[in-house]
Amino acid sequence: MNIFVSYRRSDTRHISGRLVERLESMPGVHKVFLDVDGIDPGSNFETMIDDGLRASDICLILIGDDWMGLDADGGGARILGDGDFVRQEAAKALASDTKVIPILVDGAPMPTKQELPSDLHAIVSIDAVFLRHNSFKQDIEQVEDAIFARKARTPIGRFFSRHPFLTLFLKVVGGVLGAAATVLVLTIINFEMTGRNLPTTFGSEGLAWLLVLGALVAGGALAGWRALRR
Repeated sequence: MNIFVSYRRSDTRHISGRLVERLESMPGVHKVFLDVDGIDPGSNFETMIDDGLRASDICLILIGDDWMGLDADGGGARILGDGDFVRQEAAKALASDTKVIPILVDGAPMPTKQELPSDLHAIVSIDAVFLRHNSFKQDIEQVEDAIFARKARTPIGRFFSRHPFLTLFLKVVGGVLGAAATVLVLTIINFEMTGRNLPTTFGSEGLAWLLVLGALVAGGALAGWRALRR
């Protein structure tokens, strides 16, 4: 998967770098295009933007407090101008087959249609996600969910995703309990059929293999349940 990140440097430069660093570490993400890193000196900016968008599956549009590019002297917003690169990136992404995900940074509001040029009106109707410096680790998980079209995680799901060692511990416990449950069921069935206990029927080595089989069954059931939950 290739991801294009569109942002205005005056308000989201720092968080865009943090976001790109996280995106590049995500499994399944092949390339992340950011204009600072993705455009070589001397290259035609517009051509590189077009190529980057065409090669991308998803375009993340970071919207901060100054995304409109308001003129401090009271002039018109830069995003209303045809030559504004932020407008060009967003408009081209919206007009293409690329999936667009607006990201509202640090509490910035989504502009209204009346504030935007007509070629950006569609962005108002797209569900946005939030990304804040103070809660970046929590918010980035919802950005990932939007990128990979996953269902939003529950608070418990987000808690376990932030504590992988606890998740691993619970998997181990689940495997042990699964093995014990398997042995218990086989013990009952074996006794009902033969009147003997498991060690007598299978021997110590056979019993060890039954424990391994039980752990594998429990692990497979857990993996299947997680796949269905995605």
